[in-house]
Amino acid sequence: MLNYNNFFYQNILVHTHIAKAAGSSFLFGLTKIVGEEYVYDGRHAEKKLSDLSNQEIKKLRLISGHFHLSKKISIPVEDKFFSHFLINRILLKPKHVYKKKLYMCTLRDPISRFISFYNFVIERPSHPAFGSVVGKSLDEVVSDYIKKEHPKIKNSQCMAVSGKKAPSFKDVLDALSRYYILITPYFQVNEALNAMSRVMGADKEFNDVKINVGKTKDDYISDKNRKHLMKLTALDQKLYHYSVEHFPRFIRKLEKALSR
Repeated sequence: MLNYNNFFYQNILVHTHIAKAAGSSFLFGLTKIVGEEYVYDGRHAEKKLSDLSNQEIKKLRLISGHFHLSKKISIPVEDKFFSHFLINRILLKPKHVYKKKLYMCTLRDPISRFISFYNFVIERPSHPAFGSVVGKSLDEVVSDYIKKEHPKIKNSQCMAVSGKKAPSFKDVLDALSRYYILITPYFQVNEALNAMSRVMGADKEFNDVKINVGKTKDDYISDKNRKHLMKLTALDQKLYHYSVEHFPRFIRKLEKALSR
């Protein structure tokens, strides 16, 4: 069983929360495992990470948010609390205990992810993207996003993982090798959580965790738009299939990292 005090004195889990890739479901499980009082979730935090006290920083076991790996990536408006640079700067201050950052994320087929994004946002008038989807079908929104070359459909998962605006797949693999102890396809979130729970001795079991799932089920995308999406998200597709193929290896990497 993991010695929590010793492990989290030296390490901190960092969840790169990629929207509509089962990130909320994964975070729900992670929170159950490490304890809610030890989690900093930038989506709902009242204080910026940089405003936390020394004791609050030392107490953290998990940081989560819609951020990219690199300080060079501009932070979206809704994600003001985060940047990799900020995480590094806060956790490396001399007066703070140094913690090694162990990154994790969930991934999804990019077309399936966009469909999920639409069906989620269309039900939520308060969502920042609601204005771009209201009164439109999924296919119409896809057309609009293609015309505008919206970041949502331009390999955004690879950008988040690698921290580069126009990453090569080598850039992505390098980031995975250096920083990530786990990447998991969205449909295997429960398996990943159960592996973590087992190694960490958390005595938690996860069977069908589904958080923030839209009820609308529009999934029609014309052949023309689907081909455009396939082209624009080619690298994200490659990353997703990589995560499926290498999921067992990342589980072993996770187990090794958490068994120290």
